[in-house]
Amino acid sequence: MVKCFLAENDLDDQSQLVVRREIAPNGKSRAFINDTPVNLSQLQSLSELLVDLHQQFDTLSIGDNNFQVDVVDALADTHEALTDYKKASSSGNKQRRNWRCCSSSNYSLKKKAIITVFNTMSWRH
Repeated sequence: MVKCFLAENDLDDQSQLVVRREIAPNGKSRAFINDTPVNLSQLQSLSELLVDLHQQFDTLSIGDNNFQVDVVDALADTHEALTDYKKASSSGNKQRRNWRCCSSSNYSLKKKAIITVFNTMSWRH
């Protein structure tokens, strides 16, 4: 998940992740991820991937199936395979929709042909 975040935000993927925030005497601050300047929303998004803070009575993310799958994917480094799968799945869904559309229009054409043949036969008698 972190590797995906780094790639999506054009940040260097190094062997170590270095998160740094500099606060100037005048109160202004700058944030860096692997020595690349980032805005605070990017820093917050990354921190959500790294740290999971809980208070009493909060539900734990570890019990969430999606969280568990994301952890396994991150540990297995399956980002590239997962991206390929999503593309193939999307393509398959599109082809399935096209097939359904063609099937229904073929049905309509067959129905019109049967009606035409029936009407032609009725006129001959």
